[in-house]
Amino acid sequence: EVPSIVLYGADDGIGRPPADTPAERALLPARVGRQIVAGAGHFLPREKPVVVSSAMLELLDATK
Repeated sequence: EVPSIVLYGADDGIGRPPADTPAERALLPARVGRQIVAGAGHFLPREKPVVVSSAMLELLDATK
């Protein structure tokens, strides 16, 4: 397994963030983080670059 994180924009007009359900937890391994970003739509790197870069740095730090 590769440590990963999935970021969802809370206001994404293309696809709603999935609910935290048993089916979703079964689909995403335990090492996959999940974060819903408030005030963001579909293009998170442009809309919330600090949140995206912080999430990436946290993930990298966790793999040391």
